[in-house]
Amino acid sequence: MNTKFEYMYRDSENYKTYEECVLSGELSMKDLCQYLFDGDFFIPSEVKLKDLQQLPLHAYDHIWHEIIEINTVDEVANVSISAKCFIEMFQEVSKSDWNQNSVVKRLGMI
Repeated sequence: MNTKFEYMYRDSENYKTYEECVLSGELSMKDLCQYLFDGDFFIPSEVKLKDLQQLPLHAYDHIWHEIIEINTVDEVANVSISAKCFIEMFQEVSKSDWNQNSVVKRLGMI
């Protein structure tokens, strides 16, 4: 069994962009929730996923994305990230508050 991970970016005008991927192995929201910023948010590029902000970025854009749903599926993985590695990446980047400053600089927001 593998895991479908669905996430979303919501801009300041409440426009939403969605993405999903299938990771090899199993994980649940319980495995990640303690590592989310403010209990709700993460930065996809810090865990090897695609950031969903529209380019070019505007002053009202931000770096945070939300997890929509995590489900065990009988589908083939479509990213080269295992569930175990994904959990470890969440754990590691949460120690540095998701590298907010470097992400903001990389995206040209400052």
